[in-house]
Amino acid sequence: MSVITTVGQKVGQVGRDLVEINAETVRKLAELSADNLRRYIDLNKDYFEKLPSVRAVGAYVDLQRTYNTGLWNSFRDDLRARGDILRSAAERTGTVVRGAFAGSEGAASSEA
Repeated sequence: MSVITTVGQKVGQVGRDLVEINAETVRKLAELSADNLRRYIDLNKDYFEKLPSVRAVGAYVDLQRTYNTGLWNSFRDDLRARGDILRSAAERTGTVVRGAFAGSEGAASSEA
């Protein structure tokens, strides 16, 4: 097999691997966004169901505190999950790219 054919196959495989990583990352981010939207809707629904029964300022403050805590926790969890997804994608991408260069260095040194 010629060097050009081997390099072409490696480039093709790297491209396929990177597309697979990107597609999986986008899918995970979309699933996370859908889950976050559902949680946000549920949190708001719960808040607005309880709001009419509030008759005192203290009860309103407690309800608002609970709502804000829920928002903050959801936001924090979302950022962590997105960071984990992107970190994993970056690590996998790095592995693919390093593997491609490691393989091409070996081929180049054996040809010289």
